[in-house]
Amino acid sequence: MDTDALLNLHLKNFGAGDIDALVAEYADDAVFLTAQGVLRGPAEIRPLIAAVVGEFSLPGVTLELLSRQVAGDHAYLCWRAETPRNSYALGTDTITFRDGRIVMQTAAIAATPKT
Repeated sequence: MDTDALLNLHLKNFGAGDIDALVAEYADDAVFLTAQGVLRGPAEIRPLIAAVVGEFSLPGVTLELLSRQVAGDHAYLCWRAETPRNSYALGTDTITFRDGRIVMQTAAIAATPKT
């Protein structure tokens, strides 16, 4: 599968809320870099995926994809969203695929909690 097809699968799995399928996309040595730290491997990445899927599966969520770019093994998403818990003015994800698996992902968000 090429990068565009792998990204489509990732977005499909996210939209379906399929945590197991999402986690299975990550290579054993994958790294996920966030402002809070680095997660290594599927076991460390799973709780983050589960939390994000949990929030974005709530009723009333809106998600707008602002930009989607693919170059070689790399993909970039820029988005904004509203959930019952948070207002996301901007979010970005950068994903690197190798041999059909995610080997690196970064995520950055600008979120405001709703009270």
